[in-house]
Amino acid sequence: TGLTTAQMRDKANYPSWDFNTTWALVNGQLHLLGEYNGARPISSLADLQLLSNLSGTYFLAADIDVTGNWTPIGDAANPFTGTLRGNGYTLSGLTITGSASPYLGLFGYTQGAAIIGLNLANVNIVAGTGNLSVGSLAGYNGAGSIVAGCTSTGTVTAGGLGSNIGGLVGYNAGSFIGSTNNAIVTGNGDGSNIGGLA
Repeated sequence: TGLTTAQMRDKANYPSWDFNTTWALVNGQLHLLGEYNGARPISSLADLQLLSNLSGTYFLAADIDVTGNWTPIGDAANPFTGTLRGNGYTLSGLTITGSASPYLGLFGYTQGAAIIGLNLANVNIVAGTGNLSVGSLAGYNGAGSIVAGCTSTGTVTAGGLGSNIGGLVGYNAGSFIGSTNNAIVTGNGDGSNIGGLA
């Protein structure tokens, strides 16, 4: 007979599986351990706000409500160069208004980073005249950065002259793989570059 859902979330029911070197059971979901060795789980808004090692490896372990005015992670001087695996979880309610940063998004600026399997829902970003690159996931997706399997819904609006505005990424010097945007993107400034994904 098969296992119940509760039994499937208990590694004791996988007696022949190697949970020391091969497998991890994270919030009731099985994953290859190589994806998580040395990685830090993020399961709350506080965890996400305390993401201080910009070259670290992180993974979401739950859906998180991030409602409230968000401060982007990383900037041009100190970009995010690490890895964030969303594992299909969703960050909801990301809001940025009145920020003076030139790079707006969950991440302000990335360089050689990997952001994988992350969903953003009900984003509300309103950028002003000093914001150069604006997107829900990253304002500036730098060289060597990869965005894979990510999605976005909500609104991204910018009014600065010559702004780069996108649903997922404002300015992209990296690469996209299998990502989609359903956010409404609006640019009101002359000479702005506006795109769906980037």
